[in-house]
Amino acid sequence: MATEQEERRMAEKMKKKDKRGTVQVSWTKEEDRIIFNAVTTSLYQSFTCWDDLVDHQGILPDKMRKQIRDRWVNHLNPKLNHRPFTDEDDLILWKGQRKLGNKWVEISVNYFHSTRSDNHCRNRWYSPAFRKFINKTFLKKYEFTFGWKF
Repeated sequence: MATEQEERRMAEKMKKKDKRGTVQVSWTKEEDRIIFNAVTTSLYQSFTCWDDLVDHQGILPDKMRKQIRDRWVNHLNPKLNHRPFTDEDDLILWKGQRKLGNKWVEISVNYFHSTRSDNHCRNRWYSPAFRKFINKTFLKKYEFTFGWKF
């Protein structure tokens, strides 16, 4: 296992600048552990105390409230399915988007039962792989049957 000093060195190497010149620091295992423990041991069913983890208490320096929440919602939540989307998942996404439009949170909750984050659903919808799947399996049938053009 890597020591704390080695992890810090690795984190320093993994710093990168975004378009605005702001330094982005990768998440460490220790930060992930802090977030995971805070959320899973919370007395509240729906954890909303993201401010308690922010820098002013020294728990997670260099991280903002929104970053911490997004880390949990999109990466650390153990209910999330991080496996690639299956054909069945793609069909569920197609049906959800057709019924609800681009309401990704509602699609995530109602169609995937929160096993896919809203971010996963949106990214999949706009991905070339999803378009290829839909063109291959779905659109040809609808164009022929109903005369619809997408």
